[in-house]
Amino acid sequence: MIPAWSPKEPSQCPWSRNTLRKVGKALTSDEPWPEGLPTFEDVSLWYQEIVGFVQATLYHLDLSSVIGDIEVTINGRTKTHGTLKEKLIREKSVPLHNIQDVAGVRFEADMTLSQQSGVVTQIGDHFRAIGWRANTKDYRTEPGHANYRAVHIRLERESDKARAEIQIRTRLQGLWANVYEKLADAFGREIRYGLLPDDAEQRELIIDWQDKSLDIVFEAEASEEIIELAGKQILELDKELQSELIKLGFYERNEITERLDQDRLKRETYKQNLMEQRIEIGNALEEVFDTLSGLLSRQEGKE
Repeated sequence: MIPAWSPKEPSQCPWSRNTLRKVGKALTSDEPWPEGLPTFEDVSLWYQEIVGFVQATLYHLDLSSVIGDIEVTINGRTKTHGTLKEKLIREKSVPLHNIQDVAGVRFEADMTLSQQSGVVTQIGDHFRAIGWRANTKDYRTEPGHANYRAVHIRLERESDKARAEIQIRTRLQGLWANVYEKLADAFGREIRYGLLPDDAEQRELIIDWQDKSLDIVFEAEASEEIIELAGKQILELDKELQSELIKLGFYERNEITERLDQDRLKRETYKQNLMEQRIEIGNALEEVFDTLSGLLSRQEGKE
């Protein structure tokens, strides 16, 4: 079923795949830019159209049935000349037109893992309904480079193979990724792709951060998910018990009801403690991010 409204589609790609392949080769070459070939700026403008379209689509998509009124942050960008050149050099066998994330959009919300999965499903279904392929890569079950966790939707328009990538993150996943970006700024961008610094002390720090911080984030999100699932199951059980309680005597019924209320209170207290723990972890990650940002700014000021 095609949605009733959708933003204006980006224009069809004005260049052939072969032309884009040549642009990619020109980007990685030290030779003068070939005459008659579209410039990087020309190509980037077209990818910006795609970013704008994906962002507008996400802004207008009704996800309230999955995440309620949770605030959502949506940001988009196209790869810069430098980052695109790095990727083309790093992935020599992949031509420019097959690079998935030249146009990239991030969707972030303070949601649970099950809500994240629901968001992924609805976004993917929407784009498929308007003529885009939408394949999912779940980095929660199979973490990416440096233990990165999120869910990515890889979009491809069927008519001209235009591509974009949507990164869907929980708040904690996003904060972890932001801190790691700052570490990459400090110790070298290669750590984003599984490589480690030559310096032994820096290498140990990065490995320690990857292992400990990811475990903390994973456990916080997984525990909350278990409580949420258990709560739903117990709610169903409560409904069944209520119908059976009617058959019992007054004193028996009161005793069982009191025990159920006590168990319910314990669950709610535990859930509240988990939510507070998640907030504390998020605040700690924000403090690390701010500290790294400050250190890098002071370092740049001295240079």
